[in-house]
Amino acid sequence: MAEASNETKIAEDAQIDALFESAKSDVVRGIQGGSVASNLVEALMLAKYLERVGDHAQNIAEWVEYALIGRYKGEVLG
Repeated sequence: MAEASNETKIAEDAQIDALFESAKSDVVRGIQGGSVASNLVEALMLAKYLERVGDHAQNIAEWVEYALIGRYKGEVLG
């Protein structure tokens, strides 16, 4: 069960990273198109903060897995 959740966690983090890259591309296109840059920069910052929340959630899940079954990032430690 822990392995399945670990795989899910990794897949979800990849999705979050892809969404951030998409948002970043949208902001660049908006700035190039003449949109209000300050609003677009705020949107980009928000997207980056959400991406970091996803990274922290992944780290927490990895340490919970270690606490429960003694594996960290798929490797048995200790």
